[in-house]
Amino acid sequence: MINHSLLIADELEHKDEASLKRSQVNRRFASDLSVRLNCPVSLLYVKTLKDIPGRLALSYAEKAKVISHKHHQLAPVMNNFAVPGKLIVKFGSPVKEISAAVKDNSVEALIVGSRALKGMDRFFLGSVAEEVVRNVKRPVYILGPGTQRDDYSLPTKKDLRIAIVTDLTKKCRASETYGVSLAKRLGAHVVLYHSVAETLRTVEQYMFAAGEATPSIDTIYADIKKDAQNSMEKKLERLRSKGISCEGFIEQEKTPLVDTFLAGPAGHCDLICMGDESYGGLLGTLLGSNLRDMIAKSPVPVIVVR
Repeated sequence: MINHSLLIADELEHKDEASLKRSQVNRRFASDLSVRLNCPVSLLYVKTLKDIPGRLALSYAEKAKVISHKHHQLAPVMNNFAVPGKLIVKFGSPVKEISAAVKDNSVEALIVGSRALKGMDRFFLGSVAEEVVRNVKRPVYILGPGTQRDDYSLPTKKDLRIAIVTDLTKKCRASETYGVSLAKRLGAHVVLYHSVAETLRTVEQYMFAAGEATPSIDTIYADIKKDAQNSMEKKLERLRSKGISCEGFIEQEKTPLVDTFLAGPAGHCDLICMGDESYGGLLGTLLGSNLRDMIAKSPVPVIVVR
């Protein structure tokens, strides 16, 4: 039987106060979650070539020496975790090495921090967290700038609340399944959240692109709400039959999903679970807009499930 572990990818060498704070929040969260899940935390640090003078001339033996030195230097960091696992030091591209490490069957999920850059800076500079999400098949816990600003920590003396943002279709089946499974293991309360306005917007975009005649918006909206209510009731009934504490919210306001979610009762959760359908190539260079916006604004970790 495989003993599962959490894997946290951390910078460790902090060049400014912000990166130090991000690292501290990430490690504390990883440690607290591992205690709740009763599994160890392994730590991955990737030494990049750009940090080494004369990097192009380094031999294999010299690279091995650098890795050994960093491993010895960083070993005390494992004392940050209540249930320490392995310290892994690699040399190369962070995205490549993180993606390779996550392929280990013992890794249940990955934990990373993100600056959630916006605008042209985000587009050109890219984001290790975003690249990793598009390259791994494990759930990724992303702690965005809101978690660092609020010095987030996982509550340890109360029942947790996990929000699962869903479109109620099979496209969100993976994120719903993982979110519910996690809630069951943590004894957490599940909050299913759905926006009918987002569904309507998607339908309108599809019909416009297909060149189809658009029926009355009111008629479409009424049908969407009815279908959403029926689907939500069925999902909640199935969860309750499995002994899972849960509730559902169907948002009808035609406002940005993330802002409405975070301002409402469903937003007062300890973890948020969302799906991602981005793929490779030009069209897949960015995460979905709602997911990216949630990572940038959420005061709690966002779990991304492919």
